[in-house]
Amino acid sequence: MAATHIALFVSGVAVLLLLVQGSPPGPVVKCRSGNTNCTVTNGYGAFPDRSTCRVAAVAYPSTEQELLLAVSDATAKQQHVKAVTVYSHSIPKLSCPGGPSGQGLVISTQRLNRSVSVDLATSRMTFEAGITLRALLDAAAARGLALPHSPYWQGVTLGGLLSTGSHGSSVFGKGSAVHEYVVGMRLVVPSPVPVNGYYAKIVNLGEDDPDLLAAKVSLGVLGVISQVYIYVVTYVQEAGQVPCLAELTTGPANCLKSLITKELTKPIAQVTLQLEPMFKRSITNRVVSDVGFEQTISSYAFTTHYGDIIWYPSQGRVVYRDDIKVPITTKGKGLNAFLGFRAQPTLLIATTRASVSYLIYTNKASLILYHVLVLMTAEDLSELTGNADGKCALSRLQADTLIATGMGLKNNDGGLLDFTGYPVIGNQSDMQSAGSCLRSAEDNLLTACGWDPRFAGLFYHQTAISIPFTTIADFIADVKKLRDAHPKALCGSELYLGFFMRFVRGSTAYLGKTDDVVDIDLTYYRSKDPKRPRLYEDVLEEIEQMALFKYNALPHWGKNRNVGFLNIKNKLGAKLDKFVSAMQKYDSNGLFSSDWTDAVLGLRGKEVVVQGNGCALEGLCICSTDDHCAPKQGYYCRPGEVYEQARVCRKIKSLEADGYAYSS
Repeated sequence: MAATHIALFVSGVAVLLLLVQGSPPGPVVKCRSGNTNCTVTNGYGAFPDRSTCRVAAVAYPSTEQELLLAVSDATAKQQHVKAVTVYSHSIPKLSCPGGPSGQGLVISTQRLNRSVSVDLATSRMTFEAGITLRALLDAAAARGLALPHSPYWQGVTLGGLLSTGSHGSSVFGKGSAVHEYVVGMRLVVPSPVPVNGYYAKIVNLGEDDPDLLAAKVSLGVLGVISQVYIYVVTYVQEAGQVPCLAELTTGPANCLKSLITKELTKPIAQVTLQLEPMFKRSITNRVVSDVGFEQTISSYAFTTHYGDIIWYPSQGRVVYRDDIKVPITTKGKGLNAFLGFRAQPTLLIATTRASVSYLIYTNKASLILYHVLVLMTAEDLSELTGNADGKCALSRLQADTLIATGMGLKNNDGGLLDFTGYPVIGNQSDMQSAGSCLRSAEDNLLTACGWDPRFAGLFYHQTAISIPFTTIADFIADVKKLRDAHPKALCGSELYLGFFMRFVRGSTAYLGKTDDVVDIDLTYYRSKDPKRPRLYEDVLEEIEQMALFKYNALPHWGKNRNVGFLNIKNKLGAKLDKFVSAMQKYDSNGLFSSDWTDAVLGLRGKEVVVQGNGCALEGLCICSTDDHCAPKQGYYCRPGEVYEQARVCRKIKSLEADGYAYSS
């Protein structure tokens, strides 16, 4: 979830405290009485429609048998069910059960969080679905293995990232989506008739089972993922880093042999992954002008193993992350400690969003060893006063500081300065993701992840879409036309890394990518007041609709506003039909489906749009009348400027001069 959480630098927190402890995130399931009468939310404290998800109860199984019993009991009662992960970082309502409000069950995978077994002969590891990405990477690295690709944010679980098709950045080999490395899976699914006394059963899906193409990206509608089998790659780590270091004195082969069949726990609900031997990565961030850069995207992606691109359109510059694979013997102990994923001082973040000025300061661990007083308008104030200049100045400062500090990369092994220059070289497990704010000790919310809903922190929308390489240059050219017409319109998005581009291969998974694509994360301001329009809202809405409809972009399943999921049935075609067939096979009564997943998949007459006054402000609808915008605040429904088929909420100073009106 990289672009989402990079929002920590919103409003110019250019250099942050690096020695703070940080409060870990709070629970996403809260109950009034024990494990009953509960509410479920996500890691941001709000779903796109801001509704409250109420459930009858939550279950916390710690074994596959307990998971089987929980699903069986719910099936016997025809109770709707959803799995929920420990941090629940999906934006849409994927963790809220269907059926009447307050009567469903959520099954937490929080205690199904172990690595199960490793087979170094085949470079495969088996994990329970609730293991976090950080724990998975550590478990693999301890055995000389590496997950070839992963999301950039560590606060996702294996089951959650698979269910939403999460990925890193690469079109090499099988590509950057984690589900491409799944070689087996165990699911617990409902059974309409008793099986060994249970109204649920365990399903084992092997590497050649066609149903694995449905299960490995499933939105959670087939059942609960129990275990995952992953193919990994093996290696012998450098001295001082190998768990069986003593055995290395007699040779690496003996060390590896002792781990080939070692089991960490008795097999429970599992996923098996295909890994590979540990390797290192060498990263250099390179800044250039954005003139003609759209013509380089494809060639860059297909020649840079782990590359990605950040485009700051209002600043006219691009950051290429030259990120390549190097041998494990290459010198370097680099670490990805992205600043936006570190614990943040909550008072500073809250003040940043709401105040006029604050002090940006740092300490010994930072690159910049002096205090900078930044007088600025914060994001809320800029929005309220229509001050785009403030956002533009702030985004420039932020980008400059991020670039100067190596985007949070560390390569000085505990020295006075974290970052001393490029390249930064380190083990794959240390470079592929970040998220230290999750692992800190409790400090009564003095510090926390910047989007933690327990304080007045960051709050944003996110449009995350995939556009084929064949049309990405045309899309960027269209965005440049809008940028040139409104030079300040995209400054706000640059507080959240602008257009953040990663690369993903087409997939055989039914809900996977249909082509080789550029995945773009565009994150931007969201008001705490759902009826308040945004500065330059029309430009961002036009870009969103242009991507979705002119360029037929697919949404990221775990991100996006409601409108991002329009026309999914047409975009996926026969692949969706195959997925729905698997749904019927494993959950014929739709107990793991919900109104949201039905709407996304075009089932049971459900719709993703929610019509009503102001619905377009939150992306719940595309405006068709002025009332869908905010006419009392001067925002009216109008056609797009570059993509004229778009319908956007535009601020109009004079209706007479505008000469255009929808009925209200």
